[in-house]
Order: sequence, then C-alpha cells, then structure tokens
Amino acid sequence: MLAYLLVRGKQPGPLFRFTDGKPLTRQRFVQAVCGALIEAGVQADRYAGHSFRIGAATIAVARGMEDSIIKMLGRWKSLAYLEYVKIPRQQLANYSIMLCLCMCVFSLCIIKGYNFEPFVFLCHGLLL
Repeated sequence: MLAYLLVRGKQPGPLFRFTDGKPLTRQRFVQAVCGALIEAGVQADRYAGHSFRIGAATIAVARGMEDSIIKMLGRWKSLAYLEYVKIPRQQLANYSIMLCLCMCVFSLCIIKGYNFEPFVFLCHGLLL
C-alpha cells in the first residue's frame, strides 16, 4: 500500500486509480478480486462487491469501532450495518456457555439466599 501511495502521489481525486487518472471502478475491482480467487482455487461466484461491505462492518464491530464512525465510513444513515455483521460460530457458542453458567450460578444464589450482586458484576465483565 505504501508503495502504491508513493507512486500515486498527493493529487486530489479517488484513492485508487489507474496511471491515466481514471478511477478504479467497483466493477473492475470485483473482476480483479474474482480473478484472484479463481487463480487461488476458490469459488469466486460466492463473492461480490458487497462482500467487502459485510467484511468491513464485521471487522469494525469486532475491533470496537464506534457506531458513528462505522456509519460514516460505510455511508449508512442508520444502524443497518448491524444486519451485515457476522459473528463467528465459536464466539456465539462461547457466549452461550457463559450466559448459561451465569444464569445457573445466579439461580443458585437466589435459591440459597446468597448475595448475588458481586456475581452479577463478575458475569458482566466476562460477557464484555
């Protein structure tokens, strides 16, 4: 990327463009990506330009980026990007296990009459 930026220079205009100044279009970008996928032995018909919006939204959320920044970068006017976010199955499974454990111990505290406030704080920290 740095090598490209050095060649591109600081002229105003689209970030990605050809040496003749024409911008890299979405169509040409998707064609290039699909060509690379085919070359790598991956089914290219499973990917499209929209795959990058989904991937970018997922990564941004995973990295803790603020909603306002994600919305601005993705040109979303609402929280619609959350529909695109893909949470890995293993992460969902881990959350399910943690929730189950927390609810079991919480129920036990209530049944036995224990103070559950410190436990609620602990569970909250585990689920963040």
